[in-house]
Amino acid sequence: MTVIAIDTKTLPLPVETDTPIKLQFSSPTKLFAAMLAKDLFGDWVVMQVWGSKFTRNSGRMSIPVKSVAEGIEVLKDIAKSREKHGYALLP
Repeated sequence: MTVIAIDTKTLPLPVETDTPIKLQFSSPTKLFAAMLAKDLFGDWVVMQVWGSKFTRNSGRMSIPVKSVAEGIEVLKDIAKSREKHGYALLP
């Protein structure tokens, strides 16, 4: 079993190979989520979804990654960007 820490605020959790890792963020007007998981073909992908709390505006994007480690680095970059733009990490 591998122990992985997403950031300095989150305690490391044991992560099995097929366990998705999910981060959720909120700002006063928007929601954002990113998840590292395997797709239907067994490949690792970082999926991002976002939307407004008050309108129907939303979007999604997927980023293929080669490994869990690369996916975690992408999640770290996303977390830094979201916090820079005023989003708070949800529990």
